[in-house]
Amino acid sequence: PLSENPKEIPNYEITSTYLRMVEAQIYEAPEFYLWTHKRWKHRDKQSERSPRIKKALT
Repeated sequence: PLSENPKEIPNYEITSTYLRMVEAQIYEAPEFYLWTHKRWKHRDKQSERSPRIKKALT
C-alpha cells in the first residue's frame, strides 16, 4: 500500500508518490508503456534520453 494511514498524509502526497512509482517503472521498461499522447510521438533531438528509452522509441 502507498500508506497505512492515508488520512494522516498531506494533500496530494499519495498522488505524488504514486506518480513517482509509475515514472520509475516507465524508466525501467519504456517499451511496455503505452505511448499514445502526441507529445511522445515526435523525436526531440536536443533532449538526452537513456539508451532503453531511445530503443523503445525506434
